[in-house]
Amino acid sequence: MKLVTRIIQIGTFPELSEDIRAKVILANRINLLMMITCFLVMPTTWATPSIFSLNIITAALYGTFIVFNALHVHSLSRFLTAILGILMCSYIHAIALPPNAPPSPGVVALSLALLPLAFVLFHFTELRMIMLVLAVDLLLICSYRWLNPVLYDPNYGFPIDAVQHFYLMVVSFFVAAGTQYLQVYGVRQTYRQGQQAVDALKLQQQEMKETQQQLHHTLEEVKEARQEDEKRNWTATGLARFTELLRKHHYLPDVYDDLISGLVRYLSANQGALFVLTEEEEEEAYLKLVTCFAYERKKHLEQRVIIGQGLVGQAYLEKEPILLKEVPSDYVRITSGLGKSTPRFLVIVPLKVNGRIEGILEMASFQLLEDYQIKFLEKIGESIASAISNYRVAATTQSLLEQSKEQALELQSNEEAMKLNLEELKATQEEWQRIELAYAQRIQELEQQLVAAKAVSSSEA
Repeated sequence: MKLVTRIIQIGTFPELSEDIRAKVILANRINLLMMITCFLVMPTTWATPSIFSLNIITAALYGTFIVFNALHVHSLSRFLTAILGILMCSYIHAIALPPNAPPSPGVVALSLALLPLAFVLFHFTELRMIMLVLAVDLLLICSYRWLNPVLYDPNYGFPIDAVQHFYLMVVSFFVAAGTQYLQVYGVRQTYRQGQQAVDALKLQQQEMKETQQQLHHTLEEVKEARQEDEKRNWTATGLARFTELLRKHHYLPDVYDDLISGLVRYLSANQGALFVLTEEEEEEAYLKLVTCFAYERKKHLEQRVIIGQGLVGQAYLEKEPILLKEVPSDYVRITSGLGKSTPRFLVIVPLKVNGRIEGILEMASFQLLEDYQIKFLEKIGESIASAISNYRVAATTQSLLEQSKEQALELQSNEEAMKLNLEELKATQEEWQRIELAYAQRIQELEQQLVAAKAVSSSEA
């Protein structure tokens, strides 16, 4: 079976198209089948040298056609395979019938039964070869009467009686059925190949669709990644920009206006306000409005918010951002107020650092802020809170330093006064010592005078 398969595959080199390759394989099968048939018929024709030699020649020709396929002359091989049957019929007809005898119906039927081989062995795209084979076949059939007187040899001829005509008609029927079967088989093969091609095309289309979906998914991922990168870059740029703004100003109140106006523009918002926690010794802590942006009349804004009052005060207590997507028309009465216009979106962010709230950042917009923008406000809020805390510590430190300097000056002044007092005291002490010494000398002199007076009184007595 492997040998038969290899013989059938002869001449089917890869460069051939699938359709022509199938036709070459079919031609090899027909040639191999006819060779085997000729060899099987040979023992029955031993007594008739002309027919026996004809079988040998026919078998050799069919084998030669397979060799032609091996030499890649497949068009010539299929052409000869298609006309060889009718050629043998014309030869048999010429040597079998007497000169000028009418054509044998059986031989003509057998020849006609072999005509469809042109359509079996050639693809419909090879129309020229099909027409050439049909032309040669019809020419051979029409030349039966002309070849008969030329090829007839009484030494090798044999009569064709009614029984043989019947057998030829039966053989013609089976040959016609066989060629039709081969034609249907070829059509089915073509249909299968076409169906396989369609299935392959559908599979390829499905794979292309899946690939397209994967590509679309990949593009979506790339687009999302690019958007995420843009958001990260936007956030990093904003943090760097406003952190630098906070860092380069030593006196923080000077930067409040630039900070809020810059944030409003960077976020494409409409209004903004900054409240800073204020703690005074004599009063309770409250949130003081230190700057605002895009308000029609700043003096109408609430400059002071008590802890817990409105949304601003509530955000201070909750220590979490407050988002409003539907701002009431009387919003100004609810919170610190953002002017007469009612914004569509409001975000209030506590300025938190180390768990302590240093102030409140309030932003209003007529369009919704995205999540990454709100997270940016929270991060920049930490930077603002840290700056406020540092400024508060620095201010406290500066105040303490000034108090320390004042106390040092006061101590220095007191020290100088004490030095003067000490010098005055020392001078007074020296003066008292001098006076005391003078008094002591005077007392001593008086005591001496008293003794002298007592001595005089005694002598007089």
